[in-house]
Amino acid sequence: SHNCGKTSIIRTIISVYNFKPVTIVPETNNDGVREAFAYAEEQSPSLLYFEDLDSLLEKVDASSFLNLMDGISAKNGLLVMATANDVKKLKKNITDRPSRFDRKFEIPLPTQEMAYIYLNRWFGKLISVAKSKELAKYAVENDFSYAYLKELYISAMFEALSHNRKAPISSDIDRAISSLVKDKNLLNNENSISTDKYFNKK
Repeated sequence: SHNCGKTSIIRTIISVYNFKPVTIVPETNNDGVREAFAYAEEQSPSLLYFEDLDSLLEKVDASSFLNLMDGISAKNGLLVMATANDVKKLKKNITDRPSRFDRKFEIPLPTQEMAYIYLNRWFGKLISVAKSKELAKYAVENDFSYAYLKELYISAMFEALSHNRKAPISSDIDRAISSLVKDKNLLNNENSISTDKYFNKK
């Protein structure tokens, strides 16, 4: 699913290993994909990273992509990684051939415990333990990803600063959540998230 930390994982891999990163975004055309493969090969050792492969393959020629993939299986010094928001959209000839993608990992949304740890990492001592726990519970109930949790911190800090406060208070966080939820609903184009149970708490 979107914004679960896929990009962070890729960044970490790049920082740990000395690969030359070559990123292919979903908007790339057939020529761009071919050039990226060739460039990655020249730059070896390199990491060829397909961002949102499910979206990319809706736009480019799948059979030429597969030919390029099969062509690199014999080459050393090239690591290919891809992220997908919906693996079901990918054909079996891409996901189920070991020579194409050897390992597959699902990156789930944060659990309540992980949400709490992550919120603490951002807010630290700026908010109480009780508030952190309340936010973590709310985040899980409303399918907040790690990206949304980070955005919650940034928005809450902006809210605080706009009211000449150095640290966010409860109302800043509530306003930040309210705008995040609106954005999330627009993105999903549905009104699946209700803020009522959150704001009606005394």
